[in-house]
Amino acid sequence: MRSINLIKNFRENFTTRIFVVISLLIIIISVSFTVFFIRQQVNFRKESLITQGELLARMLAHNGRLGVFAENENLLRDPIEGIMHNKDVLRVRIVNHDGVLLGDQLKPSGAMFRETEGEKEYPAKKLIDFLRRSKGQIYFQSANTFEFWAPVLASSEYFTDETLLFPENSENRNHRIIGFVNVTLDKKVLDKALRSLLMKSCMIAALCLIVGLIVAYYVAKAISRPLNRLTERVNAMGAYASMKPLPVETNDEIGNLASAFNNMAESLQKKEAEKVVLEEQVRHAQKMEAVVTLAGGVAHDFNNLLTAIIGYGILLQNGLPKRSALSTYIEQILSAAERAAGLVQRLLAFSRKQTNDPKPLDLNQTVRNLHDILLRLIGENMELKIDLVKDDMIVKADEGQMEQVIINLVANARDAMPNGGTIAISSHIVELRGQDTKDSCDAKPGTYAALTVTDTGAGINPETRERIFEPFFTTKEVGKGTGLGLSIVYGIVHQHGGYIRVDTHPGQRTSFTILLPLQEFAMEIKKMETLLLPKGNMETILLAEDDRSVRSLARHILTKYGYNVIEATDGEDAVEKFMENREMVNILLLDVIMPKMNGKQVYEEIRKIKPDIKTLFISGYPFEVMSGQGILEEGIPFIAKPLPPGALLMKLREIIDN
Repeated sequence: MRSINLIKNFRENFTTRIFVVISLLIIIISVSFTVFFIRQQVNFRKESLITQGELLARMLAHNGRLGVFAENENLLRDPIEGIMHNKDVLRVRIVNHDGVLLGDQLKPSGAMFRETEGEKEYPAKKLIDFLRRSKGQIYFQSANTFEFWAPVLASSEYFTDETLLFPENSENRNHRIIGFVNVTLDKKVLDKALRSLLMKSCMIAALCLIVGLIVAYYVAKAISRPLNRLTERVNAMGAYASMKPLPVETNDEIGNLASAFNNMAESLQKKEAEKVVLEEQVRHAQKMEAVVTLAGGVAHDFNNLLTAIIGYGILLQNGLPKRSALSTYIEQILSAAERAAGLVQRLLAFSRKQTNDPKPLDLNQTVRNLHDILLRLIGENMELKIDLVKDDMIVKADEGQMEQVIINLVANARDAMPNGGTIAISSHIVELRGQDTKDSCDAKPGTYAALTVTDTGAGINPETRERIFEPFFTTKEVGKGTGLGLSIVYGIVHQHGGYIRVDTHPGQRTSFTILLPLQEFAMEIKKMETLLLPKGNMETILLAEDDRSVRSLARHILTKYGYNVIEATDGEDAVEKFMENREMVNILLLDVIMPKMNGKQVYEEIRKIKPDIKTLFISGYPFEVMSGQGILEEGIPFIAKPLPPGALLMKLREIIDN
């Protein structure tokens, strides 16, 4: 079980693997070096012992030649004792040319050697013959000894001490041999030295191995420590915990890895922060979408109510004498209703439920219309100042989008002054020439209507100013802004062919000025005169409207101005009424959103029976909403609530006559 755990640990632990690999390399190198060293020492000591034996044999042959020649043991005693003083010499013998033993001396430690040799004849005749043929030194190796034989010559060939170490080979040496000397060295001394050497080598190898293993351990730790820290940071990153940068301790690959991880972690943290911001923006967008849906529903219901108020008010006004005292009251009611209708339209514009519909527009009047809304937007701790030129500033723009631009700029100014301040809105006409366009956001030369929103806040630093129009860029904390306000302003202004410039002084104020091309023509304001309202020729209209007050008003207006009206309360009722009066119905007046079947479904169903039926759709929702949801298509006649009687009658007359 333990071996299985060790194998598992080896496979899963990187530090263990590095330590084992380095340790194996150290062991292999240590053992290999120790074996190589011992072999070299064994060979060296053996060769040294052989060289020593050969030298002793030559010295004995040189010093004992007179005693051998005279065959006198007394003359041989001193040379033999001189050689025997060497600690490695075990035995010395001298024989004459015929193999007769002239001298023999053995150390006490060689008693066992004598016993093993016994009483046999020594040296043997074969050995003598071999020595005669060899013409030089020879040696024999046994289990315990080295035996060295050297010839004794009649005259010395060693004239100097150096010639003892480097003897000359003489071709006539064999004719001068008078005997032989034998020096036996004890091999146990060599074995003992080798054992001591082996013991010391093993101890040194073990010490080096221990030191190497310790070094391997710390090397493995040094390699794996950054990786372990990296693993911890990665795990912390996976658990979305706060991360500290990895220390970059070296400039090698590990240091580069730590630097790369720090860069990756920093990038991921930035992306995570951006993700949080985006999530907040998505939640804000979802809230805005809910507001949009609510605004659409509120606008639909308000338009139905305003249709009845405005319609009946106009009918009442038309029924009064011209100088009636009640006319003033009716005019106030109609004026309030028209302002309420405009408020609904601005609500739809603010919630982006209307598409771009550029028309001649007076910017000054647009600001005036927004006065009450802006006061509620900035709050009571701020002052709103409006300074507009007396002349009309007519531009070709979408009224809803211009209102959104003004509201966004004022909201941005409000946020720049959390402790209160003054917001000023001013307008003026600007004439840009070629030299002026460089300071006006590369605007083209021409005449522009300029609208400026100024706050008394802390101003904008240069770094922030470079990015204020970027989408999703905001200096506010999370949850306090989406970073879309100024980017929307920038997009709308440029969509209308205009320009926007920023004038800021850090610590003092900030001004945003929008420049829109000024139109040369004057805006025409058409008033509907009741005396010019077109009348019908007793055509039959199928009116389908689920709101009772709107249905009653429309029936009253249409009947009064020469039409026959068939009423239906919902979609299915409209189809049934048409089936009953198919030959009589000349035109359909259908509310788009109705119970059971919507206006388009009613229209499609009736077209199957009468393909050329003429139709006018009405709804409290703008046409863009209807077309965006796929309920209505482009080119279909449509009129939005509230329904002024004149607009309804003129649209019906236009459809019938065409």
